[in-house]
Amino acid sequence: MICCLDTHTLVWFLTGDARLSAKARRAIRESEERFIVPTIVLLEIRYLAAKSRIPVELSDIDTMVLARSDCIIWPMDEHVVHRAPLSLNIHDAIICGSALSYRDSRNEAVCVVTRDQEITEWAGLPVIW
Repeated sequence: MICCLDTHTLVWFLTGDARLSAKARRAIRESEERFIVPTIVLLEIRYLAAKSRIPVELSDIDTMVLARSDCIIWPMDEHVVHRAPLSLNIHDAIICGSALSYRDSRNEAVCVVTRDQEITEWAGLPVIW
């Protein structure tokens, strides 16, 4: 199953933060060859770093993640817009819409790696935490 990472999942994975569950860490490490990072996640990381709210910068993400061959940056386009669940807040909707868009375009199973309760309760995709 391909993993779609939310913002804190990616930050916590890269920094070795204990808030990332063992199950989530294992899923990222063992995902089938690749994982998805929606562009909204990159923007959130840039924003949070600029506000000094996270210990990584976008340049760290570029070096540690984006250059990897198993990382797929999934852009927000009209397919994401049409797949984004309107019951979620806008950031979560874009992350889930990205995962759904990837799933539909590649015909591959996708899960979201998140501890976000709203995404978990939505139940439109499998969630790992």
